[in-house]
Amino acid sequence: MSSSNHALGVDAALADFGLVKSAGAGDDIKQILIGDPTRYLRELRRGKLFTRGGAIAQAANPHVPGSPGMTALNATLNYGLPLYGLYQTAHAPASERGSALGSSIGALLGGLVGAPLGLAGNMAGGTLGASLGEHVGRLFNRTSSSAPPRPHPSREPPADRRILPQFAPRPAVSPLSSTMSQVTRRPTEFGG
Repeated sequence: MSSSNHALGVDAALADFGLVKSAGAGDDIKQILIGDPTRYLRELRRGKLFTRGGAIAQAANPHVPGSPGMTALNATLNYGLPLYGLYQTAHAPASERGSALGSSIGALLGGLVGAPLGLAGNMAGGTLGASLGEHVGRLFNRTSSSAPPRPHPSREPPADRRILPQFAPRPAVSPLSSTMSQVTRRPTEFGG
């Protein structure tokens, strides 16, 4: 038996017992950040992306075998955050409820479609879906004819940058000229 056959046998035995890691840390980080774009495109071309065994269905399943902590984290990120967005939508004013609901649903669907492309795809899909959903949802906003529409809270300038109204009209006579007229006993040119 040669040393190369022996090394192959040892490697096979270690792999059978799960004592050899086949992927490096760089592969794990790549999988988290960008997923598998070649599989995504291949399934998209074949029409299998949206099927039960497709990449989107696998990305929607939060279960991580052997790791209940990661399963809980995945479930929270995949479903908890969108549900919290829907909860906030329920408390939105009626004039903005349609766009808020459209934004929440669009972010959920866009994030699911982009999830097989890793974190980058999930974020990009969620952002695009939220924007598209908000625009569609504006069609369903209730408008009150008696009250003017409120500006969107994110478009209001911060409190320290708002232009404050003038509280008192500017006096026609400056305090210095009125003081000087009292000293010189002459009338000011402004009539003071």
